[in-house]
Amino acid sequence: MMIALYGLFRFMLEFIRNNTIIWIGMTFGQIYSVICIVIAICAMMKEKKQIENG
Repeated sequence: MMIALYGLFRFMLEFIRNNTIIWIGMTFGQIYSVICIVIAICAMMKEKKQIENG
């Protein structure tokens, strides 16, 4: 959960900072943030599945 929140915070923060756009209109920090959010969501889904299977 902390990784997802960090990713979200970092993504929003990058709009304020003046960094070079690298890919599809996003900075390196935003790309890194999206990766963190995706990894965190996958980890939370995996954990939820393990709890349900018990």
